[in-house]
Amino acid sequence: MKNSVRVLAIILCLAGLAGCAVKTAKRPLTDRDGEAAQRSLAMSGKTADADGVWYTVYTEPSNYLAGTGLRKVVRAKSGERIELWWVVDWLNKGRVFPRWHYELRYFGSDRDCRTPDGFQVGECHFSGGCNSVRYRTSRMNEDGMPSEFLALHWDSWDYGNDGEEGYLDRIQHVYDVTRNRYVVTKGLYRYPQGCVPPVSSPPDVCDAREECKPPYQLLKEEILESRPLMPERI
Repeated sequence: MKNSVRVLAIILCLAGLAGCAVKTAKRPLTDRDGEAAQRSLAMSGKTADADGVWYTVYTEPSNYLAGTGLRKVVRAKSGERIELWWVVDWLNKGRVFPRWHYELRYFGSDRDCRTPDGFQVGECHFSGGCNSVRYRTSRMNEDGMPSEFLALHWDSWDYGNDGEEGYLDRIQHVYDVTRNRYVVTKGLYRYPQGCVPPVSSPPDVCDAREECKPPYQLLKEEILESRPLMPERI
């Protein structure tokens, strides 16, 4: 029995190492990447202007007991769509222990052969995370369909206590569709006075206690990723 347990542990460790080995290293950011990221982030901060309006994608809370799969689809008149999936990462992602979470995928129009499988443009990073999803469009049609997707914004707050100790963590994913620029940023915030993590309690992970409600004071922010998402047409 002990030998069987030892063999299983070795297999799991090797699988975890193999999963880590296939991950591609992110290239270092250039000044051009930083400038492009700032333009896209500035756009994501605007609530509405002549170029478009933001709309929120509402989702139901989920848990590890629920089956994985597609949870929501939003289609645009342009033929684009976004899909919200409840997924689990395990050995194929280099993890010994499974991690259930939401992720957002973007698909171009049916005429665009570059996006048959879609691109991941957001995910939940924290076990006690509060996530919000928005998309920007120039016009919402009478049938409730957006004309197109100008930008996508995934906001993930650590309302639990598994981020960087002593800080309120936030990770944003912004995909500026018009510029084909995908940006991921990480921000560290000061907890409000009297607020001790966790900020909220499951199952209402986004329902912050009164002393923990925003606004929050930003202490540090860094760009983790800034790059084109879709390959250029040949």
